[in-house]
Amino acid sequence: MADYRLRNLNGLAYVQHVPTTTLIPLFVPDYDVREFVEYQAWLAAGNTPDPDFPSLDPTVPPVLDRRQFWMRLALMGKINEQAAMNAMEGDIPDVIETFILTLSAGDQFMARMFFKGDRFERVHALQAHTKAGLAFNDAQLDQFFRDAFLL
Repeated sequence: MADYRLRNLNGLAYVQHVPTTTLIPLFVPDYDVREFVEYQAWLAAGNTPDPDFPSLDPTVPPVLDRRQFWMRLALMGKINEQAAMNAMEGDIPDVIETFILTLSAGDQFMARMFFKGDRFERVHALQAHTKAGLAFNDAQLDQFFRDAFLL
């Protein structure tokens, strides 16, 4: 896998740094923040970013609501029932917060906003945080979505 993946979010072109999940807009002229400069140097070295996420297996639900997401984590034993209930009120469970603290400051904010969201999209760029924080691979995350969707 390349260090970068092309993304199309809401019709706008981005490149996503892997594994930090930092999104770099490609639609802003003269964008010259550090991440963009590093990406340009990486391209100049002859590298090519991976394409956007492949099409998902049609059996994988594309979106979960917060109840399905947190309830499934509790049923799996990744968090306890009280943590799931608290997550419904916006509190991030300790196991997720511990992972978030390993991220850079900018990524911490994005991850917290992601986990406080009302819905969880399977192909969302920040889904990498779910995979890393819960030690899921792609197949496990797909199965998590299938199981949670039934709740």
